Amino acid sequence: MNFSLFDTMPIPLLPAFSPPFQEELFSSWLTRMAYDHGLPLADFCKLVGVNGKHKRDLDLYVPDEAIRQLAQQTKLTTDQVAAMMMSGYHSKLVEQSNQPERLDRWFFRKYDPLGNTVRGSLLYCPKCLSNHHQEPYFRKHWRLAFSFVCLTCQCYLLDQCPHCKKAVTLLGKTMDTHPWRNAAEYMVHCGYCVKHLAAVTPDVAPSFALKTQQELYDILEHGFNERAFYPLTYFRVLHHLSTLLITRKAKLVRDARKNLLPLIGRLYEQHKVAPIFSPREEVQVQFLPIQQRAQVLQIAVWWLQDWPRRFLDLAKRHGLQSVDIIGQFKNPPFWFWEPVIHQLIPPLTPALKEVPFGFQAIFTKPRNRAKKKQEIRKIKKYRQKQYGIS
Repeated sequence: MNFSLFDTMPIPLLPAFSPPFQEELFSSWLTRMAYDHGLPLADFCKLVGVNGKHKRDLDLYVPDEAIRQLAQQTKLTTDQVAAMMMSGYHSKLVEQSNQPERLDRWFFRKYDPLGNTVRGSLLYCPKCLSNHHQEPYFRKHWRLAFSFVCLTCQCYLLDQCPHCKKAVTLLGKTMDTHPWRNAAEYMVHCGYCVKHLAAVTPDVAPSFALKTQQELYDILEHGFNERAFYPLTYFRVLHHLSTLLITRKAKLVRDARKNLLPLIGRLYEQHKVAPIFSPREEVQVQFLPIQQRAQVLQIAVWWLQDWPRRFLDLAKRHGLQSVDIIGQFKNPPFWFWEPVIHQLIPPLTPALKEVPFGFQAIFTKPRNRAKKKQEIRKIKKYRQKQYGIS
């Protein structure tokens, strides 16, 4: 297609404009626009100025200049364009950052058979994509790693093509693999095997999955409680606890946190779920299969309910120390840190600095053996007075 007719315009408008749908994902909108212009997504990105290293995942990060240019070419506002990107979740899920590698704690990723991360990998609801009353598109919240069911269709989302089992991605999709009749047909076919992504009967989501999903979405919008009213702090804690639940036994023992093992086993048993462990040494809940991720998040959400009573009751019942919970949790939010550090047994070690106020001094690194013995005696005295143990 020749765009030379638009070169003389001060703001070159795109000739084939498709308005974004409600909650549409940025890469989904760009893919539909690219098809309407007769271009592969990569060429269309160059046309609208969305090029460079950020093409690795269009939904995570696009420079502000590219957003402004795209807004001018489509007559949308910059806010409307930015609203389709995952950056809209920055203040709710991750700290503000312009570095894509720091924005993936709760953004879905999938590995290929070689162990490499598939860029732009997507979740999707097959029933939504096959809805004949609405043009198919990918929703923004489907990129969230704590999305696992479609509340509208009440079924589990899918994270791979049901035919070739490869990750679903719009990046790298070409137009010469099949004579597509329209953009809708182009969107719902796998970019690898060219088969229909929705040609499958999805698993019906049980009530616990629907309830957990709704609760997570509500917290994302409104916060956890009066103390943790910022969703960011809740989801940091949720990610930490989910990570503890799937950490391999050997790693917990190696990290001197074997006290967690009985409690983790009890939580799985109570929810009638077989223990789930990370398939990789690097523990990341966002890489778990859909239904396993739903089960782990259900347990973690339940663990935090009625905060802090349920959490502390389970921890005390299993003899956990504060270091078992927050020993490797960098900068935990105060609403989580305060009850854990004040109401759980402090460790018999001078290594942990996160201790009740007034006792920080005795946990500093000892200068000599005599000083170390003196500090440990103080810790024992504190433990005896507070908890009746030595």
